[in-house]
Amino acid sequence: ALPIWTLCIADDGSRSPQVRAILAEAQAADPRIRLVAHAEARGVAEATNAALGLADADVVLFLDHDDVLAPHALLLIGEAFADHPGAAAVYSDEDNIDAHGRRSAPSFKPDFDRERLLAQNYVNHAFAVRTGVVRRLGGLRPGLEGAQDHDLVLRVAESGSGPILHLPHVLYHWRIYPGGGS
Repeated sequence: ALPIWTLCIADDGSRSPQVRAILAEAQAADPRIRLVAHAEARGVAEATNAALGLADADVVLFLDHDDVLAPHALLLIGEAFADHPGAAAVYSDEDNIDAHGRRSAPSFKPDFDRERLLAQNYVNHAFAVRTGVVRRLGGLRPGLEGAQDHDLVLRVAESGSGPILHLPHVLYHWRIYPGGGS
């Protein structure tokens, strides 16, 4: 049996035939991969909301297109939700990873702190939320590109949907590039 997960991808107006072909091939090869494609770029919030529309699981985990999850990330996140059925969301520690797989700059985050969150989005990635909570909140808000993740975490925290839990494990690796940022 296949593991219980789906990868919901929104191609936000890619102009590359190679990208579209890779995505179509991946979707055809694995029924757990779901794809929605926009003819023109609509922005990160609308693309993410389109991918969210494909989700049928109890929990969604937000990922950037080029970052890496630790091999055991889904297991630990799933266990956290199973152990805490009232939790609204879970986040983990993170680090950077380069093209050679070298990891650096770990971010060991504190347990959830509403006051700190008002000043800084220390939650960031990996951030997993109950699907129903994200949908009740209307998904990501267009027009907040660059701050959409922080906005969502703040709204989840204020929603009264349940606690936000910290997993003290590096489960998310930001991909870094020479000459670029993370």
